[in-house]
Amino acid sequence: MEALRHETGAPSGSSSAVPPAPRVAGWRRSVRGPAAFVVFALAWEAAGRFLTGHYAFPPLSAIFAEAVRVFSTGTIYPHVAVSFLELFGGFLAAAVLGIVLGIAIGVSERTSDYFLPLIYAINATPIVALAPLLIVVMGIGILSKVVVIFLLCYFSILINTVAGMRNVDSALVEAAQAFGASRRQVVLKVLLPNARSFIVAGLRVALGRGLVGVVVAELYGSRAGLGWLVWYASEQMNIRLLFVSVLILAIAGIVSVVTLDHLEKRLAPWRKFPL
Repeated sequence: MEALRHETGAPSGSSSAVPPAPRVAGWRRSVRGPAAFVVFALAWEAAGRFLTGHYAFPPLSAIFAEAVRVFSTGTIYPHVAVSFLELFGGFLAAAVLGIVLGIAIGVSERTSDYFLPLIYAINATPIVALAPLLIVVMGIGILSKVVVIFLLCYFSILINTVAGMRNVDSALVEAAQAFGASRRQVVLKVLLPNARSFIVAGLRVALGRGLVGVVVAELYGSRAGLGWLVWYASEQMNIRLLFVSVLILAIAGIVSVVTLDHLEKRLAPWRKFPL
């Protein structure tokens, strides 16, 4: 033990090498995120007040005052409801179909041969560029927005699910088969648990793309929604209202990502950050 202390440079009898208690470490980690947001908010406020004009880049306090106004009058609630209804519909459909087809492709070589080249080709297509066409074909209702969001989310979930199903140690599969596990049991007990973290990562990426899809789809043709409100605010040169709309989507993204992080910790508790 003395030799180990000598090699690591820790003095004998010193407690400096003792790691912090789990409760203290958890408290420190919980403070880092809010601290970063506080610094960012202060920097935004200072930049809006002293470095740029209030008109082009308003301080965060002015945006907060605008948010209080539109929420107190209730004018923004219909736009929030429409955007989140579109996001929920497109993201949920993409999650269900992406995970199901991803599992099928991951476990079946024949299904992979049929679908994977086509999937890669469509994924390489700029879906945003097709948004105006989809809106012309399907109209300016909610359905066209849901389809745009679905296409932006779907392939991230699908490809990550396939990667998770295939990125499994072959020794685990061979061990399960050696103990007489059927194909179905190998999929449910070995492949799917391994793919959980990959699936959650795909959901996390897809959620960000879905939020972008909300704005893009509503910019091209809509009568309500936060994306439409962004367009309307820019036409009226109301920069504060524009930032309110963008920040609502950003806050929704943060809450969703944190929720998915907690879901990943429950589904894949063995995954740890490297030291």
